[in-house]
Amino acid sequence: MSHYWFKSFLCSEKIDTISIAGNYKLFAGENCSVTPLMQYACQLGYDDISFHDWLKRFKKKKVHINHYTGGRLDPIIPVTTSYVHSIFTIYSAWKHKPTYFSLDDFTIKKKFFEWINKGKFPPRVTLPYYR
Repeated sequence: MSHYWFKSFLCSEKIDTISIAGNYKLFAGENCSVTPLMQYACQLGYDDISFHDWLKRFKKKKVHINHYTGGRLDPIIPVTTSYVHSIFTIYSAWKHKPTYFSLDDFTIKKKFFEWINKGKFPPRVTLPYYR
């Protein structure tokens, strides 16, 4: 199982609201300093960590809980392509190579469920699909 299962509870000083709306426009020449998502996309180095991990590691001095909004983040059964794109935007290392945007609907959904079964997502993503 993933290390996420052991970090299910977290005490924090603040809950940060982070918008991932417009994630499909990330590579259309947008300004790199407008949102945290765009800052992550333009950051040099650290290509092997996800946006979620990047926020925890480099943007926070104290313990904050990230609350992601926008981008159709409500889990829906059957899973939608928009939801899968949003989840991969947050939890996969895609910087400078967002290959999941170019995948067809069937392939990206298949990859999504492979990641769920391997425990690569935190409980907030996996639990709705285990019910």
